[in-house]
Amino acid sequence: MNKFSLSIKEYLALYAAFARVTFLTQLEYRGQYFVRMLSKIVAWSSGFITILIMLNQFNVMGNWTKYEILFLYGMDMLSYSIAGTFFMGPFGKLPRLIQRGELDQVLLRPVNPMIYLICTKVSAGYTSNYIIGVLMIAICIQKLSISFRMGEFLWFVMVMLGATLIHAAAFIFTAVPAFWILKSDGLADLSIEIWSALFHIL
Repeated sequence: MNKFSLSIKEYLALYAAFARVTFLTQLEYRGQYFVRMLSKIVAWSSGFITILIMLNQFNVMGNWTKYEILFLYGMDMLSYSIAGTFFMGPFGKLPRLIQRGELDQVLLRPVNPMIYLICTKVSAGYTSNYIIGVLMIAICIQKLSISFRMGEFLWFVMVMLGATLIHAAAFIFTAVPAFWILKSDGLADLSIEIWSALFHIL
């Protein structure tokens, strides 16, 4: 065996160390961190308030009650935040890495380049989203009198995982064209607008 090869356990420990250092580095600038938190709270709260105003007017939309729709909104927020934590950073910055030739340095390292990028570009800016999303889901579960047995809980986890992977795929899909067109920021903005429009239509 190559003396430079690592076991799976060692790889996981290495990636975890990368992610931890990246996360703590962002927390070092606390002023900037809290400003980011505040901006995200305002952004998501505005959407939440808009939906709440609409639902208070109609109470039921189709066969969906107010808390059922808010439950879906909370799930979307939480799944987007999980995906954004790990995929927004590396793939949002991928065009710049390609333009500057910095991606070549990543490819030369003896680690999986995709996982390396994910772990070294972890975003600490979604903490507020987690708080709002979890709180909203918890309130809706209580209002809807949902009881989570093991089967329902596993189903919920699978749905959240699937939603997270869909968001992650969108981040990757909009970044990959940068290998050919060098700059694909517009695609990322377009995907966000389309996703937002579809969510509000549905």
